[in-house]
Amino acid sequence: MFEEADSTVQLFSAGAIPPGARMLTEMNEACTWAQTFLTQPHAELGRSGAVCPFTKSSLDKGLFWVGTAEDHFLAAESLATLMSDMASRFLELPGEQGKEAIFKTALILLPSITNYRVIDQAHELLKSDFISKGLMIGQFYPGCDAPGLWNPAFHPLDAPIPMLVVRHMVATDFPFLASRCDWVERYLRKFAPALPSGVRSAIVQQFDKVA
Repeated sequence: MFEEADSTVQLFSAGAIPPGARMLTEMNEACTWAQTFLTQPHAELGRSGAVCPFTKSSLDKGLFWVGTAEDHFLAAESLATLMSDMASRFLELPGEQGKEAIFKTALILLPSITNYRVIDQAHELLKSDFISKGLMIGQFYPGCDAPGLWNPAFHPLDAPIPMLVVRHMVATDFPFLASRCDWVERYLRKFAPALPSGVRSAIVQQFDKVA
């Protein structure tokens, strides 16, 4: 989908970021935001529990990774090239095997980007490719007004540092995938593997008719 690129992002476990790491301040700020916002309930969330129910376990289990891409990325395509490579790197990170893999998360900080449209556009370019791999990618940046699932007035992707976040697809992601039949098919292939492929296809076709 994109040209191959050598990744320039060094990833660190949130609990083991070396004191001399480049962009240390930004990485620490992102980890603090995750701990103080994502792991906590919020009055405007629209449901009980933490903003992200997986983040605390990700942090506690050492499966929360953070790294920084320092380029300015004036074009969405160049950012998409980097992130396409990061999908493969994410799958190679420790913690890929077993039930705990769903807690693995990687934050790719993009502190030099000031035109956040580039992040939105790269996200759109990448989403289908990531979903095809059983992954989800999310865009976060200051002022991001993407609506919350349970309360459209709540903006969970509004973050202090621009970033793209990679994680595994989980069963509760269906609402984010329901708008396209190929995404629904990938969801069913992951979470309903016992269904024969013909049955999955029939479900997707029926879903398409209803949608």
